[in-house]
Amino acid sequence: MLTPTGAALLAHFVDEKGMSPVMKAQTIGYGAGSKDLHIPNVLRIIKGEIDDALISDRIEMLETNVDDVTGQVLGNLIEELMNAGARDVSIIPATMKKGRSGHVIQVDSQNLRIRRCLPGKIIEETGSLGVRDNTYKTQVDRTTRNG
Repeated sequence: MLTPTGAALLAHFVDEKGMSPVMKAQTIGYGAGSKDLHIPNVLRIIKGEIDDALISDRIEMLETNVDDVTGQVLGNLIEELMNAGARDVSIIPATMKKGRSGHVIQVDSQNLRIRRCLPGKIIEETGSLGVRDNTYKTQVDRTTRNG
């Protein structure tokens, strides 16, 4: 069971994979609802501070290969994808099958709703036959600084 307020809090603080940020707990509070139910009607809230040293980053990369696309189309594709909400777009020259020159298109997006619409945009603009969705979870040590 979930109240509308509880649903709103979860939607705001939890990402699409069900992960909340890693934090150091500062205060824990409990409360009981006034309605008498057959299950406990209680709430626990943990207030904390996000621990930047323990943040996990997810690299969400869409990728496709194209071999018959002009530079003008690729330049327009970058603009279209960035306007659609992509975080970053890379186009890398590559040698394709049978020695043909081509490109690897990589698109980074952190928002699931945006990431779902980008493959269609890539296929529409380039004529690609498909787009790979590569998602990697990495542990980032943000306390180490390169000097």
